[in-house]
Amino acid sequence: MKNIILFSWLLTFSLYANGQKKFGEMPSMEMLEQMVHPQDTSADAAYIFKDVKVQYDFSNPTKAELELLYHYRIKVYSEAGEDYADFEIPMYRDGSDRESVFKIKGITTNLVNGTPVRTELNKKNIYEEETSENWKTVKFAMPDVRSGSIIDVTYKFVTPYIYSIDKWYFQDFIPVESSHYQIHVPDMIALTPIATGTIPINNDNGNANRYGNKIYNLTAENVPAFEPDEYILDDSDYRSGIKYELLHIDWSGGRKTYSSDWPKIAKTLKDHSSFGRTLKKKIDVFKPDVEKAKSMPLDDRKLYLFELVRDHFTWNERYGKYAEDGLKVAALNKSGNIGEINLTLINLLRAAEVEAYPLVTKNRYQGILNGYYPSITELDYVLAYLPNPDGSYILLDASSKFNQYGQLPTRAINLNGLLIQDQLSQFVEIQNPNIYKVESLSDYSVTEEDLMLTGSRQVKLSNKASEYYREDHKEDSSSDEDEEEEDEDEDDEESEEEEINNIYEILEVRNLDDIEKPVTVKYQETLIDCVKKIGDKIFIDACFDFGMDENPFTQAKRDYPIFYPYKQKIRRTTKLNIPEGYKVESHPEDAVIGLPNEDGRFMYQTNVVNNSLVITYTFDINNLIHLPENYPGFKKFYEMAFDLTKEKIVLKKTE
Repeated sequence: MKNIILFSWLLTFSLYANGQKKFGEMPSMEMLEQMVHPQDTSADAAYIFKDVKVQYDFSNPTKAELELLYHYRIKVYSEAGEDYADFEIPMYRDGSDRESVFKIKGITTNLVNGTPVRTELNKKNIYEEETSENWKTVKFAMPDVRSGSIIDVTYKFVTPYIYSIDKWYFQDFIPVESSHYQIHVPDMIALTPIATGTIPINNDNGNANRYGNKIYNLTAENVPAFEPDEYILDDSDYRSGIKYELLHIDWSGGRKTYSSDWPKIAKTLKDHSSFGRTLKKKIDVFKPDVEKAKSMPLDDRKLYLFELVRDHFTWNERYGKYAEDGLKVAALNKSGNIGEINLTLINLLRAAEVEAYPLVTKNRYQGILNGYYPSITELDYVLAYLPNPDGSYILLDASSKFNQYGQLPTRAINLNGLLIQDQLSQFVEIQNPNIYKVESLSDYSVTEEDLMLTGSRQVKLSNKASEYYREDHKEDSSSDEDEEEEDEDEDDEESEEEEINNIYEILEVRNLDDIEKPVTVKYQETLIDCVKKIGDKIFIDACFDFGMDENPFTQAKRDYPIFYPYKQKIRRTTKLNIPEGYKVESHPEDAVIGLPNEDGRFMYQTNVVNNSLVITYTFDINNLIHLPENYPGFKKFYEMAFDLTKEKIVLKKTE
């Protein structure tokens, strides 16, 4: 989708009238006594205010810096809200350039027997943790925090990376009573704002001061909490916020341009010693494997090398586009970041005469990669791009142990990326290849005496469904197809899954260790929760133990698109054997519901065969992105599917 306008940026104009906030001011008694948020009684905490002041420092002629002064005041309403008393401030470093944090101060205020009691943050409780070669994190937890506390925190953050200012969010996951963003822009600097969200922001349009700076004040008041939603790419794309990118600086010696374009960024990466140049170096550890792969047919060669890298490496849970320690070191350590693992894969594919290129993007949890504002700092994820003769392509990511060939981990999903090729590099759309596929066949009988459904089910889990099953059962021992558990107690512990009163005993699992094949599971089942008897009738849930647990789309309107991490194909066939002396009195009507353009389809059909009722249930999602204007029809589609779970199959006694 080349032209999706996510949101309009709503600006009204007013002067900032609440800028005089001093650290350490005593909170009002009214605020100290407040135990629930006035507008959002479910809130665990709220920002009384969250402010930042941004300015450039050119006092050192050889090293310009950005200074950001943060100030937060937070009211805690519950035990869960105490998490907002924990602070982590990441700092990046590259050679002699490094970010720093100064002047950390904090005060916790509690009301004790009607009297405010204040506890200051002890500097001994502030510490640094090295998280990678390029990153450190300053951590501290505010003292004596409990329900009712008010936290006051301020610190100064200094960075030499003046070309990009971290995004500021006016909206958070808890209410924000007031948020203020102030930026001092010298007349020699040109910035581009990048905004997201729908919350109205007040902007004073800039006022010049006596130092030649233009000061912009952006404020938001009474901002509601952002509701988490699993059907978005990342919340950072939809929470109201702003980010500034540096375009250029007019120095006395001429203009220095910081803005770039994607071809320039691609060239920078191709020439980088920890990126493009690593693709030309031989990795001795894998030399025999590359030679072996060369003797294979092309498709087998691709799969072999993908599985080799996937099984060899363990992801160290760090993102990144660069091979920080080098591919040889990562190979010897059998561990690496995303860049090291997937650059190794591309290296080996090329060495084995397979056409492969890096496709660089950013991880799902950092939001959509914006093509209109090229920035190398936005890129933190590498995929292997393998073109096919017909113009299609395969994307590979070897960083997940259970990820199948041609499928992507959820963290790797984005809409756009930078494809870096030898001759022509370009910004491209990324087609999400993921599919979640489940097929099941069940056979149940009703036991009238104890009101249970007993029987068996065989489930075939393909693609992402098999990956998730393997991930959930990764601690299980290796299971050959004919292997049986010897210890009965161990079998009860490891192969039984219970949900409330329903019992699912696993009889057999096939292909658990063969990642490229679907997992098939055979269950012996006893379903209790879905059966009730009233008088001479037995009532059975229309969807038995499947169907929707809840409808995820209940809001009246939706301001942002619906994103799925995979296509869905669910097929369930269930045979219900009717007990002797009963007949089917009623069952839900057959239903076939489709979304426009074949974006989705739901089907529920019943058929009486001899003394059995056969139910066929199908649920498909074929399109991964659904725009807000299509939400009403999408909501209705889910409502109809969910409402079916409330219906009953009714068996009536005939004698």
